[in-house]
Amino acid sequence: MKSPPASGCTTPTFWPLRRPPLRGSAMDPMRAWLVGLACIGVGSGALAAPAAPEPALQEAIGQCVSDASTRHGVNPDLLLAILQVESGLRADPVRRNANGSIDVGIAQINSIHFSELRRYGVEWQHLLKPCVGIHVAAWHLKNQILRHGNTWFAVGAYHSVTPSFNQIYQGRVVRALTRMGKLPP
Repeated sequence: MKSPPASGCTTPTFWPLRRPPLRGSAMDPMRAWLVGLACIGVGSGALAAPAAPEPALQEAIGQCVSDASTRHGVNPDLLLAILQVESGLRADPVRRNANGSIDVGIAQINSIHFSELRRYGVEWQHLLKPCVGIHVAAWHLKNQILRHGNTWFAVGAYHSVTPSFNQIYQGRVVRALTRMGKLPP
């Protein structure tokens, strides 16, 4: 086990999948995790991605994908493919949708999730930090897998449960996995 940084900051050993923290707790796990990230400098302005990620940023994204997929029990290649589809690994896009909602950050987390994330101490601005967005993406994907099973529909549900949009999204993720060499052409 790694020793904590000199500042005494540590990251929590778990992150709840669906349950908000108990009232009265000193620091809920999500908030503790974010404090830990801040203490080690992950997600700082140095990680703001240009249009094409630089090698150092790609390495940081890779480490965050590895950590997030382990923490939430999702496939790291699938998580990376979703990030490719969502933002092309750009750290800070904010997009307005036709329905008035917005998608934020490297994982394009939709504003319909903001109130739930707020219960864990995550504000929409935090999603502009790549590692925070990646962890939230892994958490969101895991929730879809828990709801819909380990299926392609669950992968598509990361984007939408509406069948037509879900199928289109599944195809995009399959193409990303194929480009990554993780699926045969």
